Amino acid sequence: MTFVMKRLRRDLLINKQVGKYLLYAIGEIIVVTLGVYLAFQLNMNARDAADARTEMSYLQGIVVDIDQDIEELTNLLEFDMAQLSAFTTIQKAFTDEAVRNDPALPMSIGTANIFTNFNGHSLFFEDMKSSGKITLISSDALRLSILKYHNQSRAETKHQVEQLRRRHATLASDAFETNVDLNSILESNFFMGDWQAEIDPLDLSFFDKDIKSQEVQTFANRLSLMKGLVMFRKLGNEALLKEAQILKSDAEAYLKSKADHP
Repeated sequence: MTFVMKRLRRDLLINKQVGKYLLYAIGEIIVVTLGVYLAFQLNMNARDAADARTEMSYLQGIVVDIDQDIEELTNLLEFDMAQLSAFTTIQKAFTDEAVRNDPALPMSIGTANIFTNFNGHSLFFEDMKSSGKITLISSDALRLSILKYHNQSRAETKHQVEQLRRRHATLASDAFETNVDLNSILESNFFMGDWQAEIDPLDLSFFDKDIKSQEVQTFANRLSLMKGLVMFRKLGNEALLKEAQILKSDAEAYLKSKADHP
C-alpha cells in the first residue's frame, strides 16, 4: 500500500499535475490524521475501560472493609453496654447486699478491668490512596465521603488508644490492684484447669467498708471516671458506626448505578 501511494505521488509530480498532487497530499494528511485520531481514541477507550474496572474493584473491596468495620463496631458497642453495666454493678455492691453477694460480682470486676478499642479495616482504601488511584472514583461526593470516613476512623482509633485506653489503665491499676482480690477473681473466672492458680478464697470484704471512708470514696471516684471513659468510647463507636452504615449504602448504590449503566 505504501509503495502504491509513493508511486502515485511520483507520477503526479512527473506529469506536473500540481493541483491533483496538492489534493492528494491534503487527502493523505487527512487520512493519516484520522488514523492517528482513531488509534488515540481506541487507546483512550481501552484506558477508560481499565480505569472503570479498577474503580469498581477497589470500591467493592472498600465495601468489604466497611462491612468488617460495621461488624467490629457492633461487637464493641455490645461490650460497651456490658462494661457500663459492670461498673454500675460494682458501684451498687457498696449499698445493695444482694448485689454484693451475687456470684456475678467477680465477673463484673473482671470485665471492668478490660479495655477494648476500635482498630478498623482500611486495606483497600490505603492501597488505593497510596497508589494514587483514589482519583479513579468518578463521583466527587463519594470520594470525599470515603476520605472523610477514614480520617474519622483513624482519629477515633487514635483517641481511644492514646487517651482513653491509657487513662483507663492507670485508673484501673489504682482502683483495683490494692482494693480488690484480683488474684481470686481472675484465676477463678478467666483461667481453667492446670492454668488456674488461685492463692486463697475470694475476699470481697472491701465492699463491706463504710461508704463514707476515704478508701471507698476514692475507689468510687475512679470507677466513675472509668465509666465515663467507656461512655466516651461508646459515643465515638456509635458515631463511627452511623457513618460506616451511610457510606456503605452510598457506595453500594454507586456500584449498582455503574453496573446498570456501564
